[in-house]
Amino acid sequence: MHKLKRTLSLFEAIMYGIGVIVGVGVYTLIGKASGFAGNAIWLAFLLGSFIAICTGLSYAELSSMFPKSSADYYYIMKAFNNRILAFLISWLLIFAGLMGVATVSRGFSGYAKGLASADETILSILLIIFISFVAIRGIKVSSVLNILLVTLTVLGLLIVIGFGMKHFGSVNYFYSPYGINGVLIAAPIIFFAFLGFENIVSIAEETKSPRKNIPRAIIGSIAITTILYILVSLSIVSLVGWETLANSNAPLALAVERESSLGSFIVTLIALTATSSTVLGLVIYLSRIIYGIAKEGSLPKFLTLVHPKYKTPWAAIILVAVFSILFLFLGDIVATASLATFSTLTAFIAVNLAVIRLREYNIRRKFKVPMNFRNLPIPSLLGILLCCFMLSNVTLDVFKIGLLIILAGLMYSFVIDRILKWLKNWKKLKRELGKISRSF
Repeated sequence: MHKLKRTLSLFEAIMYGIGVIVGVGVYTLIGKASGFAGNAIWLAFLLGSFIAICTGLSYAELSSMFPKSSADYYYIMKAFNNRILAFLISWLLIFAGLMGVATVSRGFSGYAKGLASADETILSILLIIFISFVAIRGIKVSSVLNILLVTLTVLGLLIVIGFGMKHFGSVNYFYSPYGINGVLIAAPIIFFAFLGFENIVSIAEETKSPRKNIPRAIIGSIAITTILYILVSLSIVSLVGWETLANSNAPLALAVERESSLGSFIVTLIALTATSSTVLGLVIYLSRIIYGIAKEGSLPKFLTLVHPKYKTPWAAIILVAVFSILFLFLGDIVATASLATFSTLTAFIAVNLAVIRLREYNIRRKFKVPMNFRNLPIPSLLGILLCCFMLSNVTLDVFKIGLLIILAGLMYSFVIDRILKWLKNWKKLKRELGKISRSF
């Protein structure tokens, strides 16, 4: 069987992390969330970054112990020795990722619509197909394209910050039309902007010195994006009123347009690269985690197929593309982002618990979560409490659909997974009986 190839450096891993984090969250959802948080949208980013940092430290410790492409599945198995729980957490993250691809693709078409009069759904489908083709061509090709896209993405944010800095102090940055409740409602929406740091662990089997470099890449990418996000959120409300931003599908371009029409056009183009970069990162992540779980035996074996030339899990990539396109038809961008956030926050609770549980075992670690009370990692405990708090602020409809996703995962684990294993054992038994019959 072909294996994945280690080619990525620390710099490439960090750029992958930034690429998969920065995208539709800051380029599109920041406008929708400002309708709740007003000028205090930066507080929603600050809350989201704190959760990302706490959970990111947990991922950093786990990845330094187990540098596996199956990532969360392997962590939960090692911590709790429960195959069903491990699959369920991975199921939630896979679903969140697929919803993420659909959401970001919608964000891409929202900006692209300003340049070309084409159907948004068709534009989204074409993007997913193109990105999937790039992903199949190999992680190194994907990495080179990703570095280019990430550089342009960060440049776009710096342009917004540059225009906004001239107006810093022009508004009350603590004003929220709904008070602190508005910030808390906006936080689960805006948290989508931080999703992606957890995906870095999925490239462990393609990264050089993964026990050391993966934790560094997680922490580095969260730190860089947090600084950029807060500066951007302060900038756009300084340039345009939050009421206007709330009604825009391209809020950053709208904000810059007040200062420069050329700058707005450039930001629109960069927004397209930013969303493309995020889709690329998500496709890579999802295909690797599906490949890893299939290797562990909890998904069909054909998903472990690796391209003989490009050394990429092509079957898993195609599966991701198909389901991402189907999820484009589920709802608007806020609904799909909220569902992705619900699924991810639920999985993050289990990941933080896994770090606490694994402290009982003497396993070699290249990185350890700092700030411990005895052997209890305080950031991991805070991560659990903050994820629960964020989940309490999602809408009832999102919560109901989230529970259906969990039930679907349990159904697969209890029913379909067992059928697949029964068929596998039956084929094995038939081969053995065939050998016995031929011996006579």
